[in-house]
Amino acid sequence: MKKIILYICASTILALGFSNMAFAQKKVRQEVRKGNKAYQKKSYNDAEIAYRKALSIAPTDSTAMYNLAATLLQTERGEEAFDLYKRLTEVVKRGNSSADVHHNIGVMLMAQKKYAEAIELYKESLRARPTDNDTRYNLILAQKLLQQENKGGGENQDKNQEQQDKKEQNQNKEKPNEDQQENDKKDRAQEKPSEAQEKMSKDNAEKILKAFLEDEKKTQEKVNKAQSQHANRKRADKNW
Repeated sequence: MKKIILYICASTILALGFSNMAFAQKKVRQEVRKGNKAYQKKSYNDAEIAYRKALSIAPTDSTAMYNLAATLLQTERGEEAFDLYKRLTEVVKRGNSSADVHHNIGVMLMAQKKYAEAIELYKESLRARPTDNDTRYNLILAQKLLQQENKGGGENQDKNQEQQDKKEQNQNKEKPNEDQQENDKKDRAQEKPSEAQEKMSKDNAEKILKAFLEDEKKTQEKVNKAQSQHANRKRADKNW
């Protein structure tokens, strides 16, 4: 993402002298860069460690938070990533950063078939970045899917959902972003990610969807198992 501002907790700033604050900011940038390099090499465990180190210094650093969420998605920890994105909405209020965060949450909600909620997230994303055609496409798609759901589309709806999901999967902007302070142009140039990372690949999107759907399936299996055990106990009581 572009023009990400480094955030430090106010209490931390008050507790540190100017030189210590500058050192802390530098350390955060170093850890973020280290995490980005590991991410690009698909060393996701190392990337997670680096981003968490950055957050231990600056707990509300939006760059480290966003990149950590992207890393968690790569390791199929969708729920943790979702929680982190939700926290980011309180940290990042405007611009491209806000647009990407709301977009990603929208994609994850669509994976859970929570279309009404996804629609609101896409709208928030477009308020921050009105020219984003990918988000606009997803918004229209979510609206259509919600309309179909409300009409009770039946089996055809499921088939259409499957086809539309494949198109929508390419839209999630899950990429590690860089620490890009206005006064750090040199570092920013070194940290700038390749354009190939601008959007999440189809494989990565499918991984997110698969993780959520798998969780949903496991939950349903547990419910069915519990119901079956309850029914068996009732039959046993009657026989007794």
